[in-house]
Amino acid sequence: MKKTLRRLFAGFSVLTLALFMNGCENAAGGGDNSFAMLALLSSSSSGSGSSNAGSTGTETTSGTNSGTGTTSGTESGTGTTSSGTSSGTTTDSGTTNSGTSSGTTTDSGTTNGGTSSGTTTDSGTTNGGTNTPATPPASSIPVWNYSSENNLYIFKDSIGSIKITGENLNGKTIYYANVNPSSSKISGDYLSCISDLQVSAPSASSGTTANRIGTNTNISANFMKVSSKTKYEKMSLSDINKAIFLETGRPLTTGGSPDFYNYKPKFKPRIKNRTSSMTPNFSINKSEISPKTPDEGNPFSEPSKQSIYTLKAEDANGETYEKTNVTLWAYNEVCYVWIADDDENITEDSDKRTIAKTYADEFKKLYNVERNVFGEESNEMFIFYNENSGFSKSKMKFVSNTGTKVNIVISDICSDKSEGTTFGYFAGRDYYPSTETFAKANPRIGGWENFSNEGKYFYVDSYWSATTETQKKVISTLAHEFQHMINFGNKVMNYNLDVDTNFNEMLSMLCEDMLQEYLNLSDADSPKHRLEQFMLDYISSGIREYSETETLASYANAYAFGAWLCRQYGGAALVKEMMSNRYANNECIVAAVNSLNGTNFKFEDIFGHFIKACYGDSVYTFNQNAAQTLTYSGYSYPMKAIDLFNPNGAYSFVPYADQVQQLFGEYMSPSYGFTGPVFFDSGVTLNLNPNYGTVLKCLGTLTIPEDTESVTLEFDTPSKNKKDGMLTYIYIK
Repeated sequence: MKKTLRRLFAGFSVLTLALFMNGCENAAGGGDNSFAMLALLSSSSSGSGSSNAGSTGTETTSGTNSGTGTTSGTESGTGTTSSGTSSGTTTDSGTTNSGTSSGTTTDSGTTNGGTSSGTTTDSGTTNGGTNTPATPPASSIPVWNYSSENNLYIFKDSIGSIKITGENLNGKTIYYANVNPSSSKISGDYLSCISDLQVSAPSASSGTTANRIGTNTNISANFMKVSSKTKYEKMSLSDINKAIFLETGRPLTTGGSPDFYNYKPKFKPRIKNRTSSMTPNFSINKSEISPKTPDEGNPFSEPSKQSIYTLKAEDANGETYEKTNVTLWAYNEVCYVWIADDDENITEDSDKRTIAKTYADEFKKLYNVERNVFGEESNEMFIFYNENSGFSKSKMKFVSNTGTKVNIVISDICSDKSEGTTFGYFAGRDYYPSTETFAKANPRIGGWENFSNEGKYFYVDSYWSATTETQKKVISTLAHEFQHMINFGNKVMNYNLDVDTNFNEMLSMLCEDMLQEYLNLSDADSPKHRLEQFMLDYISSGIREYSETETLASYANAYAFGAWLCRQYGGAALVKEMMSNRYANNECIVAAVNSLNGTNFKFEDIFGHFIKACYGDSVYTFNQNAAQTLTYSGYSYPMKAIDLFNPNGAYSFVPYADQVQQLFGEYMSPSYGFTGPVFFDSGVTLNLNPNYGTVLKCLGTLTIPEDTESVTLEFDTPSKNKKDGMLTYIYIK
């Protein structure tokens, strides 16, 4: 297996160690969350998509980077013509009984955090005569009645211009974001850019009321480059590393330990879960073990042993599993800890005993604290298969020789010794029958192949688990992977949902976030280390996307969005609501936010609030503690405020302004202060990734007459935008 940073994106949820980067997760097929691994530094991606089948989540340390207020525009006016001809624009409810009605439908704006006065014009209904489209007059331009409370406007389709009235904008800064909510990439050639600005003010110029920016000395947007439209070719992560990390000696992420996760479906059964549980009517010879560890003073004692599948190799063609003899070295009421007999990283019995006990004790400590928020893992397994109805479930105690306890297996994952790039993984395949069990349970159905150990299993790399400096991260990894196990049982086994990788990884990172103090983790060993990557590299992946090629950015974006969600809408209680409802992905987020907060948001609304937070809004912000309404044994799941905009804070790029400026050059907005997510000049375009790919921009700070009645923004808007469904968010502060 090639040991390069590029290998970071292979087929597991892997936790890998690197010089400057943490975090990543692979997903194939988008429908499945059953195999969660924690650990690849670098990898090559393999495998194919599968619905509700086993997939891998991995955590890796480093490697090469492989909404909201209510949104409803106001439809205003009612026109009725009894006879004759009505020309121009008739509003939505306009009715013409006879004659000709002509007009044009203009998409309405929606506002975040207030009511928009943007008008929707329509050709109305014609009972007699003809209905002929007409060129919209100036009055059909959407109107936004801006105020400090109503400071975000959302366009859901391509538009030509927007008229802003209300509070005077003199001294205000106008930001806007292009967002792609669709499932396919939008070329930068089709992005909307603000190309001009006009003001209407009696004092703007003698004899005229409408003045364009640049034609009157009293009117300016100090950063705007009128009609300049330049496509930005994103720099690679290696360029970012060179510009920031290597020249300053400061890693992008503050952590130095492995931190990667991803999903990779491993097989493709047809799964249509039934809710019934059945007792096996066949013998599989799986009596539960009587746990016994080696007796330190008696070399003739017989500890519990078994032979299980472990990951021996992984490359572009997939994973290789082989049977490995393991010995039980520690156990308690919630878990067993096994270590491979032939392991070359942990050879002394005394070390095996100490290491095993450490992980057994730590997992017992976090077990119920985590379940209090995320729910319980499933104690059932998929066993019986019907070609029409799919799998049905059986009690795990009838199938697994380890019963319902969690198994932590320590071995040399991928057989790479000290050069290991994998910290550990959870395999959803273990909730399905092995090839042998399937054949016994379903003798008339062939073609099933699965390297299942038939039970609750985590796998941890022996090199990293034995290294003192990384043991905290391994413990955090188990918490992360335990969420994947719980999620699989709840969302997949109980509700038969397709859980996307980005969403599932977001939840696992939020688990680490809320347990940071409980596990005594530094920010460097928590998901917070991903935030700097988010701030500089969010354009590389959709905020709600899992990218096979930009995995690091996908992890950073997923955590940033989730961290903000919890601090804004309810903390651990919000996560508990997400885990307990019958939905997944965006639908799950919306249902949980609305249920807990008594709101009626759509996802576009919530995402709009996130956009405001990315520009440093003081209401919708990262910089507040999450609510602490849940407790377990005195622990209240604190998720502390994150200040991305403090120039002297932990996340500031002010000390490295020259390097950041070198990285983005003229594409970066002159108003960017080297804190928070980078934003670009108004005329910059770039390819927008699917699933809420976003580019943040700044038009500039306005200098306009105090008696300005309105400001009109004109967009250079290609027609394809309408088909692609791109959103444009305008934010003023």
